[in-house]
Order: sequence, then structure tokens, then C-alpha cells
Amino acid sequence: MGNIKLGIIELGYREGTDGLSILEQIINYTIEAEEKGFSRFWLAEHHYTHYNHPFSNGEILLTILAGMTEKIRVGTAGTSISLYSPYSTATNFKMLNNLYSNRVDLGLSKGIPDSKRIINLANKELSEDTYFDVFNKNLSEIVDLFHNEEKNFKEDKLLIPPYGGSIPELWYLSGSYRNFNTIIEHKLNFCRSIFHGTGQKMEYNKDELIACKSKYYEKNGFYPKIAIALAVYIDTTLEEATKKVNSFIAETKSSKREAFKIIPTTINLFHEMLLTYQENFGVDEFIIYDFAITNEMKIENLELISEKFNLLTLV
Repeated sequence: MGNIKLGIIELGYREGTDGLSILEQIINYTIEAEEKGFSRFWLAEHHYTHYNHPFSNGEILLTILAGMTEKIRVGTAGTSISLYSPYSTATNFKMLNNLYSNRVDLGLSKGIPDSKRIINLANKELSEDTYFDVFNKNLSEIVDLFHNEEKNFKEDKLLIPPYGGSIPELWYLSGSYRNFNTIIEHKLNFCRSIFHGTGQKMEYNKDELIACKSKYYEKNGFYPKIAIALAVYIDTTLEEATKKVNSFIAETKSSKREAFKIIPTTINLFHEMLLTYQENFGVDEFIIYDFAITNEMKIENLELISEKFNLLTLV
């Protein structure tokens, strides 16, 4: 087994503070993640309604994170591309990627808000009946704008600046491999989430992934980048971690908030778990959502994880 690369995904939640303060904390959290040797820092788009949620679409915040860092990859996981013009999404992310040393990721999310008014304001074509059609149409157009620059420029007088510039890494986000043909067709990278939803038995599906990667290589001549996203709560003992996770799950059910599969663990158990996951999933990169409730706890965990996995030796 080789070295494990670790990234961070940020949903924006902090306990006992306001949205503007959380934005400042997220910036500090990103800077610390870079200093501790983490591979990526991704912002998850969510249209929550609780008063202190600091962002929905993370594009503007992403520009600040990119400007405050130098080496870590930054991006979204993901952007709800069904809500936005493919032209705007491609234009913004290509410009960002070229301003910030070709280290910007664009995660392509199928998620949409619960609020019908938000959906109506963003894209009147979007509904439960048209949702997947709109997502696939916007995905195809974004990929075309990135990969067919010369053709679009000559035939349609369409330019995504800067001309000749590099495009961001494109990541397809899903909980399974069932849409891998789309990933192959559009030459995308892939992040599989194992923390969305509860009560589902986790399947590693390593053989399925190996087969998908082989098909990808046969079609495109190179392999995609693959990552696994997971959510953890780290404490000094497994008992304490489990107690905190059970409490959070109970609160989630009572308030009808989005459900996540959170793994209670200690730093030593977490290390052992990811070594097992590396072998069983057949991947070397993991994106972590840390359920610690304060920024101080999250930063402390960055240091613990970095030391345990020797991340600074990989930089």
C-alpha cells in the first residue's frame, strides 16, 4: 500500500457563532489544512435555512481561499450545476484556475435546494421531472466549453477566457459507480461519498471500480483520479465519540436536518480504518468531513491527522 492523501470538505457548520465569524474561521481552517499537508479543501454547496449558515454557493468564498493559499488544491464539492448557466460556471472556474496556479477543482453536484422558490429563481426549467435531464445537459455543455475551445471560438465566436488557459479538475460526485459511463464519456475524475444517507450497508465494490477504471483507460488513454469522501467524529475514546455521534443523529432526526453517516473514532482507530479502506476500496485519497463542532477542535484534529499520517512528508 502506498501513501494516503487526505483532503477536507467543508459544509460551513460551527456551533455557537454567527455566519460572518464562521467565514473567517473557514479561511483560517483552510490555511491550517495547507500548512499541515492536506491535499484539497472543498466547499460543499448547500441551501440551508438556519440563520448562521455562512454560504450556499461557495464560488466567492473560493476566490478568497485560493488567494490565501499557495499549494493546496481548492474547489467545490460540489457546485449544483443544474441551478446555474453552464457559461457562467465555466467562465468563473476557468478564470479562477488560471489566476491560482492551476489548482482549482470543480465538483459537479446533482443536489438541488428543498426550497421551490430558490429553484424557480435560479432555473425555471428545473423540476422533479426535468432534474436529471437539466443536470446532464448542463454537464455536457460545461465539458464542451472546457474541452472544445478552438471549435467554439471559430464556429460560434464563443470564448471562455483566458484563451489557451488551463481548465480546472472536474469531479463527478456520487454515492455509487452506476453512472461511471458518464465519467468515462466526459473524462471526469470521481469522488464517491460514503457519508450521505443513513442505514445503508457500505459496500466496497473494489472489483467494480477496477473494471470501471479499465474501461476509462481503454477509452481515454489515462486513468481518472478517484477519492472517497467520509465523515468522522474524532475523540479521545471511542465511547465518547460514539456518544457524541448518537446525540447528533438524534438531533438530526428531530429537526429533520440532512442525514449523514458519521463514523465515531479515535485518531489511532482512524489511521487503522483508512489503511483498511485504502486496500478494500482500492483508492489512495480520502476527503474528510470532520464533525467537530468548533473551529478550534477542527484545527486540533488537522494537526493530529497530519502527524498520524505523516502528511508533511508527502508535500
